[in-house]
Amino acid sequence: MRVNSTGLGATTMTADFEGFYTTQTDKKLKTQYEGKNGAYIIMGIEAVKPVHWTIRCALDGKDLRKLVLQGLNPKVIFRILSILVRGTKLD
Repeated sequence: MRVNSTGLGATTMTADFEGFYTTQTDKKLKTQYEGKNGAYIIMGIEAVKPVHWTIRCALDGKDLRKLVLQGLNPKVIFRILSILVRGTKLD
C-alpha cells in the first residue's frame, strides 16, 4: 500500500498490511491500548520505504462501524472485486 504523511511532506511511503490484533490476546498491546475506555482492534502496518516504521492504529467501536459501513458500499465492493480479479499491484 502507499501511505502519505503530512510530516514527510510530499514523500509517499510504501507499506505492508500486517493484520488485525486484539488487545485481549497480546499482552504488550493490552498495556499500550486498553484502558478505561475498553478494548480495541489494533490494525498493524509496516512501512518499508523510504523509512522502516511499524504503525499501529487502535480502532474503537466508532471506527469499526465506519469501516464496515463504508466497506458495504456497492461502489467500494465492486472496486475491491475488480482489484482482486485484475491482481493490481503498486509499483
